[in-house]
Amino acid sequence: MRGIIRYNRHVDTHDRTAAEEHRAARQRAGLFDLAHRGRLEITGPDRVRWLHRLLTNDITSLTPGRGCEAAFLTPQAKVLALLSVHALPDSLLLDGEASRIGPLAVTLSKYRISEHVEIQDRTPEFMLLALQGPQAPAILAAWAGEAEVPPRDLDHRSITAPEGPVLVIRNNAMGDPGFQILAPAASKAAVWGRLLAAGAPMGLVPCGPSAWESVRIEAGVPRDGVDVTDEVLLPETGLDRLVSTTKGCYLGQEFVVRIRDRGQVTRRLSRLALEGTAAAPAGATIRAGDRDVGAVTSSAFVPTQGRALALGYVHRDAAQPGTVVTVMLPDGPCPAQVTGLAHAAGGGAAEIDVSSGSRGAVPNSPA
Repeated sequence: MRGIIRYNRHVDTHDRTAAEEHRAARQRAGLFDLAHRGRLEITGPDRVRWLHRLLTNDITSLTPGRGCEAAFLTPQAKVLALLSVHALPDSLLLDGEASRIGPLAVTLSKYRISEHVEIQDRTPEFMLLALQGPQAPAILAAWAGEAEVPPRDLDHRSITAPEGPVLVIRNNAMGDPGFQILAPAASKAAVWGRLLAAGAPMGLVPCGPSAWESVRIEAGVPRDGVDVTDEVLLPETGLDRLVSTTKGCYLGQEFVVRIRDRGQVTRRLSRLALEGTAAAPAGATIRAGDRDVGAVTSSAFVPTQGRALALGYVHRDAAQPGTVVTVMLPDGPCPAQVTGLAHAAGGGAAEIDVSSGSRGAVPNSPA
């Protein structure tokens, strides 16, 4: 599919296919518009203590410039939102799927009793870009300066770019070096253009949402609202890094601990490699022998693997790596293999063998 990407008043057309964009992002670098992401800003003197009691991870340990992943759960440990939490000097910035942000703001407000906190939806005011691939650190340094590159995953730095204030966030979730750039929405075209110019000598190309999906699925990264919904228990996702085992109580903790102590869940979010290039539709049945053992949640053709990959929930009896399964595609059954859990440490894609079968400014940016 040929790509055309629109960014407010800026239109970037190109003749690359999604497969070519994917290869560029994996082998050199790709620039993506993360318009599907949204953000809340939490302010007030009680913000850290209050949010620490609601989210799964340790918020009190965050200092300005640091970040962590966390989940917001129902009392029964079902997932209402997967978030990145970034500590700014005077606020906490929550980044998540835009479809989750509005409902999240409403639900969080219900837990505000006597605490001095304010919740603001900052999604319309800011845009988020992703610079992804092996050349990303060099491109960022060419654009922003060597000293501005955050050293650790989810660390962030504030810079004053010619386009205005910008927050640069390190995010290596896709397995390769990656950065996210948060800036006022009005500066999107200028930031986009300048990044492309800085990265052109290193092979940077603009990439669309289809390439983002295939990169994400290759890396085994679940998408909130797609692979993880409010019908999913957090332990089923295997996202253990989102949970602090040393903090006090949080919403859903009793169920999380009960499942942990039981030692297993009925199903696990898993990676699958399909024979052939046809992606599986969401909801496609996964079978092992004559048993239905799960369903696909997302899938894409991954050009660097030469085949389609998928994420899906698989019964624990069939979730071991190497298990041969069948995915029921619209055109008929497709042999596949479970290759491991989603979101494997390091996030990178492995070779797979299935041959056997404040308005206008970045909010309170840290200097």
